[in-house]
Amino acid sequence: MILLDRVSKRFLDRSGERGIFELSLEIKEGESCLLRGPSGSGKSTLLSLISGIARPSNGEVSIQGKHLSLMSDHFATRFRLLHIGFIFQKFHLIPDMSAFENVALALVPLNLSSRELDRRVFGILERFLMKEKAFSLAKDLSGGEQQRVAIARALVNEPMILLADEPTANLDPSLKKEFLRLLGELKGEGRTLLVASHDRELLEGGFFDRQIELLEGRLV
Repeated sequence: MILLDRVSKRFLDRSGERGIFELSLEIKEGESCLLRGPSGSGKSTLLSLISGIARPSNGEVSIQGKHLSLMSDHFATRFRLLHIGFIFQKFHLIPDMSAFENVALALVPLNLSSRELDRRVFGILERFLMKEKAFSLAKDLSGGEQQRVAIARALVNEPMILLADEPTANLDPSLKKEFLRLLGELKGEGRTLLVASHDRELLEGGFFDRQIELLEGRLV
């Protein structure tokens, strides 16, 4: 279960104070939710808080009864790698590492054998038609290819929670169809999904139990 209790994360920019403000939210284990809202409404910030990448200014974030706010950076990172898959809007691949190496980083806490590591990484890359570019550097890949690697990295550890920020934005129709099929599989397996998207196919595809809408950092 994902639980946020009066969570705030504040930023200052030229337009004033932005972020998330006094937000309380509960997402049950196995629930799938679509996160909606205009640009700048706080969707990416909310996903970062739930993942433990960002720390709240106030309030508590807990995942499966574990308080992320109280964890050290080391343990928060390890917890995320073990339990959470995150598809970032801007990919966040390491430019001078290969597609294979970027995906394999998500498996470091599992201490897998070389054979099992290869099986998992090549398997997920093949699923997204990236096996032939496994050893290409991330900086040499197109935007669509980087998106596929980012999705593969998020799914390779078979996470119980998947967070996704505009995951279909750079996919062509056939790969988008494959991702939607995978999303349906994850839902069927009882995994917890929170997806931020403007994609009409996601909205109308019957993937989500409910919608969560943000406006100016607050639930609508």
